[in-house]
Amino acid sequence: DAHENATRMAASAYAILVAVVLLGPGNFVLYKMMFSSFGDRAAFFVSNAVNFVYVVLGAAALLVAQKASTLSERLQHALLPDFRAREFAIMGLLDGFGTFLTALGAVHTPGPVQTLLNQALLPCTMAASFAFLGRSFGMLQLSGSTLILLGAAAAISPAFQDPSEETVSAATENRWTSNLIYASSNIPIAISAVYKEWAFNNKRVNVFYLTQCVSIWQLFLGFLMGPLQLLPALHQSAMQEDRAGWAEQLLGLASDFGFGLRCSVDSDAPSTSSHQRCGFWPAGFLVLAYCIVNFVFNALGLLLVKKASATLMSISNALILPLTSFAFSFHFLGAYQEPVNAFTVLGLATTLLGFGMYEYGLHRQRERILSMDEGADLLRVAIDAKQKGASLSLDFDEIEGQWVMDADGRKSFLPDAFHERVVGVHHSITGVIPLDRAQAPAEDVR
Repeated sequence: DAHENATRMAASAYAILVAVVLLGPGNFVLYKMMFSSFGDRAAFFVSNAVNFVYVVLGAAALLVAQKASTLSERLQHALLPDFRAREFAIMGLLDGFGTFLTALGAVHTPGPVQTLLNQALLPCTMAASFAFLGRSFGMLQLSGSTLILLGAAAAISPAFQDPSEETVSAATENRWTSNLIYASSNIPIAISAVYKEWAFNNKRVNVFYLTQCVSIWQLFLGFLMGPLQLLPALHQSAMQEDRAGWAEQLLGLASDFGFGLRCSVDSDAPSTSSHQRCGFWPAGFLVLAYCIVNFVFNALGLLLVKKASATLMSISNALILPLTSFAFSFHFLGAYQEPVNAFTVLGLATTLLGFGMYEYGLHRQRERILSMDEGADLLRVAIDAKQKGASLSLDFDEIEGQWVMDADGRKSFLPDAFHERVVGVHHSITGVIPLDRAQAPAEDVR
């Protein structure tokens, strides 16, 4: 019965929405707790540890996908010949550099500020889409992205004040250099998203296969970025300032990596300096907890993007951002609790207004596409499919990508990927509108 199918689909969509909204704040709070527990001395170790755990989780997901679908056969006979290592290596390099910068800035960037700086990925990706793909955006989308940047600027403004007037959290000191390093990580991540669209346009690849290949390269190339910590503009650890000469500093990086490894299993790990001690509990638990929550959060967020309505996506975006910003102030976080100041509230309000304008601009763009003959036909098929209650099960064969259409009515197929920073924006972040896979003409479906 069509009505029963539609009811079941709506119930499933709302269940996924609730799960995503609840996991979202936990995902970002765990991220900040993880880096605060290790401290700036072991930030590079944490970045690589996350990459390693993600490779393990990706391998497990691929094994499940191979047993639950025909993915294994397609990997052997269809996917591998179409993709060269270079594409995955470039994405791994860009993503690795982005997470490298994020790690260096995470310890001394307050959690609520991180939440707002993450949203700057949207205007950065828009700029990269315009520069490399020639994407065009409407005035509402441009105005909305500008407000998002202003919101991020308002959030980091306390870091530029005199330390005596600055509210310092129990978990970390707020440094303007760390804020800027963290914010700059959006640039390589945005370029990576745009490169993925260019390199994999109209190619099919399972999201777990894509994630695994990129994660392996990210782990390898990310480890090689260690010496970049010695650049004056990037080093954040006080111990690096006490080391004279490049040789001593390079040896010091190895010592810092070992310190992070000890912190993973022992909260009372000894340190050769008073500059840094481990957190209150074995910090390795936080690495594992964050990676698992983040992996599930991404998978559910991706499923919500693919199957839910635009209204539900707007609701999830509107809820996750403020909930995450205020989640850091919960008392049960103890030493990791961070207050929300007036600048954060101002930045949050400005960012939400910017997202509202951006989403409304997407709605206007969708209406414009509906005025085109082909666009109208495709979107009506998608709407009909949703109303009839298409399956909302987590089918590994279906998690490959979506048909999208840009502002000029050009249709293409883009692969899915994990976007943990701006949940719900997905492919629309690069100036295209996601369309349901049911709308693809018969000749386009393999």
